[in-house]
Amino acid sequence: MNFRTIEQILTEQPSIDRKIKYRGKIFKLTKTAHDISHGGYSDLTRYTYQNEEEHQNLLFFCYKGKIVFVETELG
Repeated sequence: MNFRTIEQILTEQPSIDRKIKYRGKIFKLTKTAHDISHGGYSDLTRYTYQNEEEHQNLLFFCYKGKIVFVETELG
């Protein structure tokens, strides 16, 4: 399977994929939450991707179809 890199996703602003590749690791979409406030923005949608091997999460915060924040956290 071909996965887009995080750089491609941020550049292209595509629809959200179920799996992405970041720093050589595969992350799977595990949660979606709506009406989130973060960093001065409200009405965001948060997509949480998880890498089970590293117990690491990628969080994408989107507003009206555009990614406005990307964060990492240990799960």
